[in-house]
Amino acid sequence: RLRFHIDRCSYADLYRSRGQEKIGVAFSCRRDEPFAKAFMAGVNVEQSTTILEGGSRCEFIYTLEDR
Repeated sequence: RLRFHIDRCSYADLYRSRGQEKIGVAFSCRRDEPFAKAFMAGVNVEQSTTILEGGSRCEFIYTLEDR
Protein backbone atom coordinates (compact mmCIF):
# COMPACT_ATOMS: atom_id res chain seq x y z
CA ARG A 1 0.00 0.00 0.00
CA LEU A 2 1.27 3.43 -0.98
CA ARG A 3 -0.51 6.52 0.29
CA PHE A 4 0.39 10.11 -0.54
CA HIS A 5 -1.20 13.50 -1.02
CA ILE A 6 -0.73 16.51 -3.28
CA ASP A 7 -1.20 20.00 -1.83
CA ARG A 8 -0.86 21.98 -5.06
CA CYS A 9 -1.90 20.99 -8.56
CA SER A 10 -1.13 22.92 -11.74
CA TYR A 11 -3.95 21.09 -13.52
CA ALA A 12 -6.42 22.26 -10.86
CA ASP A 13 -5.12 25.82 -11.21
CA LEU A 14 -5.61 25.71 -14.98
CA TYR A 15 -9.11 24.23 -14.94
CA ARG A 16 -10.23 26.61 -12.17
CA SER A 17 -8.93 29.64 -14.06
CA ARG A 18 -11.19 28.61 -16.94
CA GLY A 19 -14.20 27.69 -14.80
CA GLN A 20 -13.98 24.07 -15.93
CA GLU A 21 -13.61 22.14 -12.70
CA LYS A 22 -15.97 19.31 -13.73
CA ILE A 23 -14.08 18.72 -16.97
CA GLY A 24 -10.82 18.80 -15.02
CA VAL A 25 -12.04 16.11 -12.65
CA ALA A 26 -13.03 13.88 -15.59
CA PHE A 27 -9.92 14.46 -17.70
CA SER A 28 -7.18 14.87 -15.10
CA CYS A 29 -8.26 13.52 -11.71
CA ARG A 30 -9.81 10.29 -12.95
CA ARG A 31 -7.01 9.20 -15.24
CA ASP A 32 -4.62 7.99 -12.53
CA GLU A 33 -6.24 4.60 -12.02
CA PRO A 34 -6.48 3.67 -15.74
CA PHE A 35 -2.85 4.71 -16.26
CA ALA A 36 -1.69 2.70 -13.25
CA LYS A 37 -3.64 -0.39 -14.39
CA ALA A 38 -2.14 -0.10 -17.87
CA PHE A 39 1.36 -0.28 -16.40
CA MET A 40 0.75 -2.97 -13.77
CA ALA A 41 -2.06 -5.49 -13.59
CA GLY A 42 -3.68 -5.79 -10.17
CA VAL A 43 -3.08 -2.25 -8.99
CA ASN A 44 -5.99 -0.26 -7.55
CA VAL A 45 -6.09 3.48 -6.96
CA GLU A 46 -8.41 5.19 -4.51
CA GLN A 47 -8.88 8.95 -4.37
CA SER A 48 -10.71 10.02 -1.25
CA THR A 49 -10.54 13.72 -2.10
CA THR A 50 -9.33 16.01 -4.87
CA ILE A 51 -8.60 19.71 -5.04
CA LEU A 52 -10.92 20.20 -8.01
CA GLU A 53 -13.79 18.64 -6.07
CA GLY A 54 -13.29 21.14 -3.24
CA GLY A 55 -10.80 19.27 -1.08
CA SER A 56 -7.75 20.93 0.44
CA ARG A 57 -5.57 18.31 -1.26
CA CYS A 58 -5.62 15.29 -3.54
CA GLU A 59 -5.14 12.03 -1.69
CA PHE A 60 -4.09 8.83 -3.43
CA ILE A 61 -3.98 5.28 -2.10
CA TYR A 62 -2.38 2.64 -4.35
CA THR A 63 -2.79 -1.03 -3.45
CA LEU A 64 -1.84 -4.28 -5.15
CA GLU A 65 -4.23 -7.20 -5.31
CA ASP A 66 -3.00 -10.50 -3.90
CA ARG A 67 -1.52 -12.63 -6.65
